[in-house]
Amino acid sequence: MVTRGLVLLSLLACSHAYSNTHPLVAWTSPNSPPLPVIASPSYIESALESILNAERICEHDVIIIVDQPGLHASDLRTLSPYSPLSFALENSESSIQLPYLRREPESTAALDLVFSVSRRCDLPAVTVWDDGIDRLSQFVGGMTRYIAYVEPLVLEEKGWKRSRDINRRSQIISDRLLSLTLSIPIKHLVLLTGRQGETTSLEDLEDLEDLPVIPPSSLVAPNSTLPTGGILKRYQLLTPALITTLIVALGILVPVVFLGISALASIQAPARMEPPKKFNAVEKKTQ
Repeated sequence: MVTRGLVLLSLLACSHAYSNTHPLVAWTSPNSPPLPVIASPSYIESALESILNAERICEHDVIIIVDQPGLHASDLRTLSPYSPLSFALENSESSIQLPYLRREPESTAALDLVFSVSRRCDLPAVTVWDDGIDRLSQFVGGMTRYIAYVEPLVLEEKGWKRSRDINRRSQIISDRLLSLTLSIPIKHLVLLTGRQGETTSLEDLEDLEDLPVIPPSSLVAPNSTLPTGGILKRYQLLTPALITTLIVALGILVPVVFLGISALASIQAPARMEPPKKFNAVEKKTQ
């Protein structure tokens, strides 16, 4: 009993130690400057500062910081080895994976670090939040040098939906970077980190300094008039007129088809004409 109690206490201590922690994953493209060596940080903010304040940070053409609300290390462990994130890490020049980091209550926010790097490296700053990640390519347009802060919607509660969201969002970023590298060999740095479930509101951005920021609201507004759901809801295929036409057509065609089948079944081969019994043609002629 004492041994069981000690084991249970150790498990509770481990679970408490990893509670309220979030991962930090960073990777660079081939031919990019290597990431700095970080000496076991305890907080996400200090790790971000070490990476973004590195001496060669301005050699990157594109820097993307994804601050995903609700992301935990367990979400990354459940990803397939063939997922876009796994593929990006495998083919990176250098990478950093820190699974259990805490958020420091009073420290420089990730968004402030983005604007600091924007000033230092003369990079246009792009802020994208909520479902704007789906239109990341539209926000950055044809720019080949920028730093982007992306804060997507909170991950779904169910495990398979969380993995789906992570795969889809990492695929969007991978496609965007791939489209750039096909035209111009750019050097990029991507940082993925987690935070609590709440998202940054637009009011939190009002006190920021005047920088070349491109807010998503000023670019492409989502079309809220489009219905959501499957193809029958998004595109009104079964209109009342079409339904009426189908009913009338079926009401006419089905009886005609049945009548035709019945008529074909009733057709028989004509009977061969035979003389009646006890009929003698010679006797008939003699009479």
